[in-house]
Amino acid sequence: MNRFEFYSLKDLLEDFYISEIAQELSVDENAIEYNDNLEIKVNGKNLETLLTTLGLSKKSLFKSAESRVLRYLQTFNCCKNPDVEDFLHNSEKALRLQKESIARTYLIIDSEHELAIAAYFSIAIKPITIKENFKITNSKRRKMNSKNIGNGVEVCSTFLIGQIGRDINYSSEDINLKDIMEYIFGVINKVRELIGGRIVLVEVDKEPKLIKKYEELNFENIQSDTEFTQLMQWVNTY
Repeated sequence: MNRFEFYSLKDLLEDFYISEIAQELSVDENAIEYNDNLEIKVNGKNLETLLTTLGLSKKSLFKSAESRVLRYLQTFNCCKNPDVEDFLHNSEKALRLQKESIARTYLIIDSEHELAIAAYFSIAIKPITIKENFKITNSKRRKMNSKNIGNGVEVCSTFLIGQIGRDINYSSEDINLKDIMEYIFGVINKVRELIGGRIVLVEVDKEPKLIKKYEELNFENIQSDTEFTQLMQWVNTY
């Protein structure tokens, strides 16, 4: 996987913000101090003050940068799974969720092929309910540190793998689910060191090949299996 680089959407946005500021103000990017959008300085001067004197606004500047980011995200091609593709292509999904701190998206980029997006994933926090009829042992319930809220229902917090996608131009020989999971658990492990957490959740369709892959990755199905279930909830417990 040496050909692949790992990039967060947060860092990508920051790079494009800085690039847009540099172009608009005709300054070197190294002259820009960017502090997570809280305070931005150009050659030691406040950005918004500089923009005001020029009749410009940070909002329009950033909107232009975000349009460039979106165009880059839209180069990702996963036409076999429209939902996975739309998550990156739609400005109201990955980009909005990132800006509003609802979810975080990470890109796996092919450094040998024009920085193409080979794959991506998103992570968020999600509470799940565990009912009496779920396929889960009492030992596993204790491990999940769930809280009983009555009527045979328990609740616990999880790290949700919201989306996983691979561009159609890449095969499993290039990068497979196990490879992507290594990146995912790398991110989650950093979060766990800071705030704790034990459960990783993924919701997948009832496809035998997909189910087998998650079983091989030590995920366990906990959702009750009924004819009405479209998604199966799988967890990996630390």
